[in-house]
Amino acid sequence: LYHNEEFSKTFASYLLPFVSNISPMFLLGYFHVNLLHESESVFFLVFAFYFPIFFILLLSYPCYKLYFKTTSIACNTKKHKKNNSNLDTVILESFEIMLKICGYMVLFSIFILLGTKLFPISQINLSCCFLEVTTGLKNLFSFSFNHPSQKIALAFALLNFGGLCSMFQVKSVTSKDFSFIWYIIAKGIISSCSYYLVIFLF
Repeated sequence: LYHNEEFSKTFASYLLPFVSNISPMFLLGYFHVNLLHESESVFFLVFAFYFPIFFILLLSYPCYKLYFKTTSIACNTKKHKKNNSNLDTVILESFEIMLKICGYMVLFSIFILLGTKLFPISQINLSCCFLEVTTGLKNLFSFSFNHPSQKIALAFALLNFGGLCSMFQVKSVTSKDFSFIWYIIAKGIISSCSYYLVIFLF
């Protein structure tokens, strides 16, 4: 939409942290079935994951309109750019995107494994979980906590944060024009909101 000039750069940058999330398949498949063993309801999972995203989106939009009201959405009368990509180009670009995403995933998973082996300290190991979401969740569930709710809350915080890896993934496949300062701030706020929401619900 940004490249087709339907959104301004500021509006696209504003939306980026709210649309860059893990898939429902990952949430309900890997997390719910493999890690939680279906011990929590699907409604709880969906609510705890998506409510903070929509809540912060609605809460921050008036602030966005206040500071960027003149550049929020590009004029509809602008001529849209034509997409002349053929099937071969689309397939090649799709493979390129998948390779970038998988490459960062493997790289940051290695960082987690190295961190846990080189620095066998619980605080460092817990911090390493926030490098990459898949391996991070697996390591997180191997820890023992005094309160089980804390483990679930940290898991949701990681799910909504996406790990440091996700920032590199998103940066590699989106426009270089976007500012990632707001992306990092918004993801941090959503992650914190998710953590305290789960603590409250438990």
